[in-house]
Amino acid sequence: MNTAYVKETGKYITAQEYRDELHLNKIYCPECYKAPLYFVPKQKTIYFRVENREDHLEDCSFYQEFIPNQEVVRLIKSEKEVDKERLKFLIEMNMRNALNLLRRQNTEPLINKVGIENSNNPKKTTNNKNRTQEVKSITRINISNLLKNRDEYQDKYIVIYGKANIEETEVEERENSKTKEKFKTKSLIFKKNDERIFRINLTGDKTTKEKFNFGEGDTYSFVVFGLFNGKYLSLEVNSFSHFQYFKD
Repeated sequence: MNTAYVKETGKYITAQEYRDELHLNKIYCPECYKAPLYFVPKQKTIYFRVENREDHLEDCSFYQEFIPNQEVVRLIKSEKEVDKERLKFLIEMNMRNALNLLRRQNTEPLINKVGIENSNNPKKTTNNKNRTQEVKSITRINISNLLKNRDEYQDKYIVIYGKANIEETEVEERENSKTKEKFKTKSLIFKKNDERIFRINLTGDKTTKEKFNFGEGDTYSFVVFGLFNGKYLSLEVNSFSHFQYFKD
């Protein structure tokens, strides 16, 4: 991995920013903050690694094997019922795990919309059709690390999570430059320390009618899955179920 969390400062660093005199034995997993990381200096590349995968919390994406982006794309394009079911399971499980990280102090177990509960075997679980599914991690990034890694996630399906101020813009009417067809659009803007980090664009009569009523200045814990555009810092979301949040 290319990012580490420094517990002493509460900040994140990249492998390029690592210095022995400042960070030796002080860096941890950027997601769960639990697993100690080690700096690996190689001639062609530098990165962080963990000694044992089991050092991560079970809800951490680094605890599981990652599913390649091309496999996520294949599942999204597939018309097969088994692939649709697999995709639904992976998205909801990864979103639930991210929420678990954000709500670690909450003693109540989280259950998502399809009834996937905590399993005794974190490597496998059973969905609502009683099929055993292998748990794999979709690439996940904390909003605090998104800007410095924007090129790495360009045109990839990712899960973004963390804490942010969220603003809902007014509905606008625009025109398609090719078809000249008019459509309605609005955005959800995610801010961190008054800086715009990314946005979700919503289009169409149905989606723009949805009201979120985010409080001005309020902080929200959130998780969202979609296709990331690093150039415009936007996330394309296909379903409202792929965006969940709660007020801190």
